[in-house]
Amino acid sequence: MLLRPPLLVATFLWHLPSIFAFNWSRDAHARNAPSTLHVASRSTCAATRLLSTPVSVTTTASSTADALIDAIDRMDLSPNDDVRRIFHGRGGCYPGYEHFTLDWFPPVLLLTSFKNITNEDLTKWSDAIDARWKECFATEDDGAMNQDTGMNLVYQCRATTPTTTLLHSGALPEGQHIVKENGDQYLVHLLRGQNHGLFLDMANGRTWVRENAKGERVLNLFAYTCAFSISALNGGAAEVVNCDMARGAIKIGQRNHELNGLKSARFLSHDIMKSWGKLKKLGPYGYGLIIVDPPSYQKGSFIARKDYAKIIRRLPTLLRPGGRTLLCLNAPELDTHFLKSLVESHAPELQFVERLENPDTFPALDQERSLKVLLYELSCSVQ
Repeated sequence: MLLRPPLLVATFLWHLPSIFAFNWSRDAHARNAPSTLHVASRSTCAATRLLSTPVSVTTTASSTADALIDAIDRMDLSPNDDVRRIFHGRGGCYPGYEHFTLDWFPPVLLLTSFKNITNEDLTKWSDAIDARWKECFATEDDGAMNQDTGMNLVYQCRATTPTTTLLHSGALPEGQHIVKENGDQYLVHLLRGQNHGLFLDMANGRTWVRENAKGERVLNLFAYTCAFSISALNGGAAEVVNCDMARGAIKIGQRNHELNGLKSARFLSHDIMKSWGKLKKLGPYGYGLIIVDPPSYQKGSFIARKDYAKIIRRLPTLLRPGGRTLLCLNAPELDTHFLKSLVESHAPELQFVERLENPDTFPALDQERSLKVLLYELSCSVQ
C-alpha cells in the first residue's frame, strides 16, 4: 500500500506563515498529556473536522515545495511496513514546515502540527491525502486495505492547551493497534496524549541495542513502554530490568513483552532516584549494558539540567568492568558537550566511544539540537 501524504504539504504551504518560532524537542516523555477530544468508537467514528483559530497568513512560495513533492514521489508504503516518520519538519530543513510532522503507523497516518491551522487548511490537506490514497491503492487487493476503505488519518494539534487529538477520517484498528520495527512488535495509541507508545527517532538506538545485547544483563532506566527491552531480548540479552515511575507505561511495556513472546524481563514502577539499592541487588555482578533515556523536563520527576548528573555518577557502580551505557538526551538547548562534561566531572571512569546517528528520516540542520545518543564504556581496570 502506498500513501503520499505530503501532497497536501504543497497545497498547504501557500497558507502558512513564512516564519515560525518552533520548539525542536520531541516533547520527550510527556506521557500524560491529555487530549481535548478522544474518539470512543475507533471502528465506526466518522470523519471530524477541527475548528481552530486561524493563523495570520503570508502567501509566499518556497522551493521547499519541490523537495516535498519529490519525497512524495519516492514514497512506497504498505500496511506491512515498519512504523516510521514520513516527513520531519522539526529539524529546520524545510522552511515553512517547521511545525509539521507526518508519521506512518500502519495502517494509519498521524499528522501533527505545533501551530494552529484553520479548518479550511486542514480540509485541503486531508483532501490531498485522500486523493493520493485512492490513487495509490487503486490496484491494492490484499483483503485488508484498498481504495474502498478510504484513508485513515489522525490529526493532533499541539498548539492548544491541552493538546487536541482527533480521528479525522477512516478508522483505527479494532482492539489493539500493533506496529512493527525490525521484526519487533509494539502497541501504540494515537488518540491519547502527545506520545504514542514508541519514539520513532530512537529507531537506530533500538537497532544498536538489538545488535549488541547478546548475553548481557541489561538495565533500562526511564523505560517508558520498554521498547529497548524488546530490542535487547530479541537480540539475545540474558535479562532486562526495566524501571520507570510511570505505572501505566510499564504496564504497556509488559504487554509488549507478551506480544513478542518474551519472558526474561523485570518491571519496576519505581522512582529511579530512590531505587539504586534495589537496582544494584538485581545486578549483583554488574550490568553489561545500561540505557538511560530520561525526559528532558518533567516537573516533579526529572529535569535534565540538574538531575542527569545524579544518574551518571551512579553508573560506574552499576556497570561491570567493560560494560557499556547509552546516554540519551532530547533537549534542543543541551548539546553533546553538556553530557560529556557531566561524565568527565561525575564518572571519569567512563570512556566515550561514539555518538549514534539519528535515522535518516529525521533530518536536522543542527544535529546538536536533535536527539543525542552517546555510547560510553567502563574501563576494564575498574573493579
